[in-house]
Formats: sequence, structure tokens, C-alpha cells
Amino acid sequence: MNTGAQATKEVVPATRKPEGWEIPYLPGSLVILPPDPVRQRIGRLRRKYDSLSAQRIPPHITVAQPFRQDPDRTALEQVRQILVEFDPFEVRYGPIRNFLPYPCIWFEVQPADRIIALRNTLHATGLFNTDLPHTEDFIPHISITDGTPGPEETLRIYNRIRTRVKSGSFLVDRVAYVRPNWQLRFLTVTEIKLGKLA
Repeated sequence: MNTGAQATKEVVPATRKPEGWEIPYLPGSLVILPPDPVRQRIGRLRRKYDSLSAQRIPPHITVAQPFRQDPDRTALEQVRQILVEFDPFEVRYGPIRNFLPYPCIWFEVQPADRIIALRNTLHATGLFNTDLPHTEDFIPHISITDGTPGPEETLRIYNRIRTRVKSGSFLVDRVAYVRPNWQLRFLTVTEIKLGKLA
């Protein structure tokens, strides 16, 4: 069955026992990946200020909570049928914000309502683990740091870069299904285009 996307990388199943927050993310999730120039620019910030997060997943906007279980062809086709009902749209990112006291620096993303509408429609399918935190109060964003360093250093970094980091925009015309490999590094399994002309 055609999901409207091409598989880009084979995912290697995990060979070590996952722990804590990793477990519900093993089936993977749906994200928006910025185009290469944007991804590279934000990626440099991530590698400088939070190398652990940068190793695990490239800059992205989370669209949905992780799948409840590994999605089969039927599940991915159900996702595709939803995505074709959403036209491509322009995303503006910036300025940067923070979630302190949780140590996270992030780019604001607008129009947030377009991403929330897509998220809610996907969550209504029952395919996604909506029992996880921040299902209802999720704020679309692109993280620079996430969990490290600690709150004090995060505040210092935020104050140092908040007026220096440039905003920008890019076209969102597809959503990526990403899944972690055995090293807990998220790789793109497939991409599904938005819009009826996909």
C-alpha cells in the first residue's frame, strides 16, 4: 500500500533494554523536519548547547505523541488520509523562549494553531499514546536545549543568545515518521506529504 512517502533509512531494532522516558518513544512519532539550511543552522546551536539532544534527533517540531505500537501499513495509510486533508503552510520560527525552571530553550513556532489542529486530528485516531504528559498543554516549538544543562546554566545561555539568534520561516509540506535505532537516535523511516496533490 502506498503511504505517499518513500522510506529513507532502515531502522535497527533496539538491542539494549530501554529505560524511563525512552520506552513509550520506541514505536516512533511524527515530526516536522525543517529544510536543510534551517536544520543545519539550528543544529549548530543544539550541538553547542545540548550535544546529547543533538545526537538523538535533528531539529524538529513534534506533531503528535508517539505511536502506541509500531505502526503497520494500515496505520500509516490512516495517517496519510488525514495529512492529505491539510494543505502545506508556512511556519515562522522565533524568537526564542524558555520553559524554565525546566531547562529548555526553544524557538516559538507560528501559526501554532495549524500544528495543534493537525495534532488533535491525529490523536483522535487512537493510534497515539495520549496518556503521556503534555498531550493537552503542548506548545509547538523547535528545541535548542532540552533537559540539559541545568536551570542556572540554561538561564545564562538564554540571556546570552536571546537577542542574537535570528528568526526565520520555511514551508511545511510533509511530516516525517521518525523512530529510534538501537542507540536511541531517531531516524526518518518515511515522509508523508500534506495536501490532496501529494
